[in-house]
This record gives sequence, structure tokens and C-alpha cells, in this order.
Amino acid sequence: GSDAYADAGHKKHNSARGAAATVSVASALANDMVQGSNTISAAGGVAEGLGGRSMAYGYAEGQEVHASTGNNHGGTYSYTDADAEGYFNYEGDTKAEGDSDFYADGYGEDIVGAMGGEASVAIAQESREGWYGRLEGGSAGIGIARSKGRQGKDDWYSREALLGLDHFLDEVTTDEYITGAIVAMQAGIGLSGALPGDDP
Repeated sequence: GSDAYADAGHKKHNSARGAAATVSVASALANDMVQGSNTISAAGGVAEGLGGRSMAYGYAEGQEVHASTGNNHGGTYSYTDADAEGYFNYEGDTKAEGDSDFYADGYGEDIVGAMGGEASVAIAQESREGWYGRLEGGSAGIGIARSKGRQGKDDWYSREALLGLDHFLDEVTTDEYITGAIVAMQAGIGLSGALPGDDP
């Protein structure tokens, strides 16, 4: 799940905002010749603020996704998870973290394959103009992982079907991920315009 918090410290001209979002997709398809499973997990957290009494965080943890298939010839399994967080001046800390993991397996007769990848980014900054200047800064973290497993019989018809299945599952999984990411992005854009006097 995800959690966001913002507190402007009840002080004039202070501001704080936090946002968190998760996107997860799983797809699986099997017949008597070929089978495959796909997963994508993504998590993002962002926080920013102005003023020493302001604090905020965006936190998304444990975005786990599983998909599996099986038939008389074998099976496939795909797993991903992602975590991310961003903190501004929360309990005195401004920090960010992004983490992701994946696992994929294809097992059984003839053609088997598994693949995946992960990426994470984290950035945080904090500054103050002079010794008594106003504190300002922000942080953001993101983690994303993708994996897939495949299995098929080793004959001409199965190889053609396996290529078609691979394309179909990749397309479906990617489309659903993009849809979820757009929804999460729109929620973030809405948040960025929610504070009076701030430009999106």
C-alpha cells in the first residue's frame, strides 16, 4: 500500500506536500502447447516543503505481484516487488529510497525461459540560506521491476504459438501498466495544484 503525509507547521508562508503511488500488473496465459506469465511492480514516493516546521512524506511499500501458469508439460512463474519513499524534514530527516526485486521461472519440457529487470532511483536535497534562513527541500524515490517466464513444446507449431503468446502478454501487461501509471501521475498533478498560491 501507500501512505502520504504533509504538515505545514501552522506557520504563515510554510508549505508541505507528500504523495505516494503504486502500480501493479499481472498477466498469465496457457494452453496445451505454450504458456507464460508476466508481472510489473512500481512504487513512487515524493515529499517537499518550505519552512523549518514543515514536514512531509510519501511512502509506498510492499507492492508485490505474482503470476503463474501450469499444464501437463510444465509451468511458469513471475514475481516482482517495489518499494519507495521520500521524506522532507520528517523527524529531522530529508531522505529518499527506492528498491525493487524480481524473480522469474520457466520449467518443464523442451523450451523454457525466464527474464526480468529492475531499476531504482532516489534523490534528496535540503538547503537553507544563511544560518537563520528558511529550510527548503524535497526528496523522491522510485522502484520498478518486471519479469516473465515462458514454456513451450519444441515443435514448429508450438514455437510459432510461443512467439505469439510472448507478444500478446508483453503488450497486455505494458498497456495495463501504462494505464495505471497515468492514473497515478494524474493524482500527483492534482496534488501539486492543491495548495493555494502554488503553481502545478
